[in-house]
Amino acid sequence: MEKLNNVVFKAQVKEIATNTFCIENVLFFDAHLELMNTIINYYGKKNLLVPNEPTTYSSSDVLRKSMINQALYRPFEECFKPQFDQIYNLYINEDGIASVNIKASTIRTIKEQMESNEYTYLMFSQAAEEIGELLYSNIYPRMKNYK
Repeated sequence: MEKLNNVVFKAQVKEIATNTFCIENVLFFDAHLELMNTIINYYGKKNLLVPNEPTTYSSSDVLRKSMINQALYRPFEECFKPQFDQIYNLYINEDGIASVNIKASTIRTIKEQMESNEYTYLMFSQAAEEIGELLYSNIYPRMKNYK
């Protein structure tokens, strides 16, 4: 997953994903990554980050849960709800226009959290992990320059 931080590698992943009709997985993964960094930046601007913690969220953080910025464990602030709803409606919801291929139990868990208004910053982490595994197992073997 760390390789998704490499621009050339990521471009090749996007090209293969587009050609194999699974670009929604890459788009979700990017949207999730961007949202996590938006939250970290929000707390950074408020000077509420723990000293000596990573100030960004990277693709490898999906798997390295012990290294995730502590800001993402804070109580959920309502100002982020529209962004979470948008990602859910586009990518997680089975009726979304770009729904990703994740386990039904993962979808159900996220949907239940949203319906009960129990949002957390890391509520899409399991979905991101599943998508990361799909990208690795389905696209990485097709890569030419990175094996």
